[in-house]
Amino acid sequence: MKRLTPALLCAVLVAGLAQAPVEASSLTAPSQQEWVARAQALERRGDWSGLLDWGLRWTQLDSRNPLAWFVLGRAYKGLDRVPEAIVAYQQNLRLEPGDVYARTNLGNAYRDSKRYRDALLAYREAVRADPGYLPAWRNFGQTFYTLKGQLGVADAVQRIRQVNPELAAAWSSLMVEYYRTRDAASARDALQLLRGLKAEEVDRLFAIILEQVR
Repeated sequence: MKRLTPALLCAVLVAGLAQAPVEASSLTAPSQQEWVARAQALERRGDWSGLLDWGLRWTQLDSRNPLAWFVLGRAYKGLDRVPEAIVAYQQNLRLEPGDVYARTNLGNAYRDSKRYRDALLAYREAVRADPGYLPAWRNFGQTFYTLKGQLGVADAVQRIRQVNPELAAAWSSLMVEYYRTRDAASARDALQLLRGLKAEEVDRLFAIILEQVR
């Protein structure tokens, strides 16, 4: 089932129904628009426990809908139930492997569980699917910076420069400068190059970086 809008998927869909779970057979399933509208309203209220009830009901009634699992993942993450968030995002991705939003959020959950290499691999898959998706690149850079520090980043940039100087400059700009300065112009310039990367170039970049994270 198609997502309504990319903006909706990128949003933090948090909050939910304050009622006890009921059997699926006794329910008339809301439409996709009703599920999403309720999730958005609950998000605005910041009702994480409510979203958990809502997400559980949605996945019970429509277990083949990846967006239902996305919402459930957001709820678990909001409640700091990170292992359960990981399971929900994994199910989301079984149903829709190319979902960059779920892939990035899975990376975030791995990062928060200190599963840093798994986080980096999840971000890699997100930018494979969409090389222009800034949050995945940014979160990758932040996670790598957390692990390796400034010296580790400088070493990675030097290794990438030996293969592709232009790519090294873009990676440094996006991962380091944007992280520190939030300079939107530098991010746009870097993304313009990264969007044009072939799959094998993305793999080469990540291979160099992941060599330092074992």
